[in-house]
Amino acid sequence: MRILFATSALASHHCAMVPFGWAALATGHEVRLATSPELTGTAARSGLPVVPVGPAIDFPALHKELVRQVEQEGRRYDPKVLFCAVADRMAGSLVELARSWRPDVVVWDPATLAAPLAASAVGARSVRYLWGLDMLGRGRTLIEKLPPEFAELYARHGIQLADEPDWWTFDPSPPSVWPVTTGHRKPVRYLPFSPNGEVPGWAYRTGDRPRVCLTFGSGITMKEFVADGGFGNSAVLRAVTDLDVEVVVAVSPADRDGLGPLPDGVRVVSSCPLSTLLPTCAAVVHHGGNGTLLTAALLGVPQLVLSYLPDLKFSAEAFAGSGSVGHLTRAEVTREAVRDNVSRALTDPAVAGAAQRLRAEMLAQPLPGELLASLN
Repeated sequence: MRILFATSALASHHCAMVPFGWAALATGHEVRLATSPELTGTAARSGLPVVPVGPAIDFPALHKELVRQVEQEGRRYDPKVLFCAVADRMAGSLVELARSWRPDVVVWDPATLAAPLAASAVGARSVRYLWGLDMLGRGRTLIEKLPPEFAELYARHGIQLADEPDWWTFDPSPPSVWPVTTGHRKPVRYLPFSPNGEVPGWAYRTGDRPRVCLTFGSGITMKEFVADGGFGNSAVLRAVTDLDVEVVVAVSPADRDGLGPLPDGVRVVSSCPLSTLLPTCAAVVHHGGNGTLLTAALLGVPQLVLSYLPDLKFSAEAFAGSGSVGHLTRAEVTREAVRDNVSRALTDPAVAGAAQRLRAEMLAQPLPGELLASLN
């Protein structure tokens, strides 16, 4: 088969699909990974053959513009409107690639809404490969769960859009936390992939005290947790350093200088894959990003999520039901609340047991390569 992968918006969006691409290449299928030009460098580190499509997109600027626009129109902001705007910019080029290369299957991350359009244009099977919990959870039909801009995109390209498109969904989240179970949905084992690769020697070894990792994404996300005077003055870091633990702060290289001065003994890593760091950690505190949630769950590490956006809260609440993930909203984050929740994650046998049950559930899901045969 020819399998066209498509990703957009953020560099992390393609990571969950990469092991499926490797499995396809290893079994002799032809693979291409299409993405917008500003993401090609990161995407190429996956080892998959990359094709740039559409113009470069300034994602933060586009996000700010759309938030202002929907507020002026009196609408509630929906991140899927942003994904539709990204799709509009890459759709023409992606459809052109599909018509010239003629893939049998188009596999896409949930933010790349130009991809199902390209699949429809050439009659290819369309597969949504989720990076976390399914965000299409409201509405009677699939199309009602998407903003009107999505149907308008199809109309501009002269392609008919059914109320219930024949999309398949590959879902790497543990089925016990799935918010949606309808449609042609298949569980798939989550396999962590990161384009980063700088690992300090101490990260492979545990020390005398439990290790707690603090990680909050990058860029705009990280800034939500940096107090006046730097991250060292934040309630989150002060709460964790109150405990008798080793503290590791994992950040992107771009955010490292913005941390400011930190207490003695706090270690900082950048460009370190969480799948390498977390096995030596007793707990992880993070913002609720799906990659961190799934990686920690797969490794059986207790978690505390400090959510500050609706979609992050949505994921945190679902995982909190497992018993292995604590959750505090922005309004609930205090030094005392964070300290108490991290202490519980480190000492409560019920939390550790729940984390191991969630890990076992994820390990029971079929590997990506096992799903390839279903696409024929």
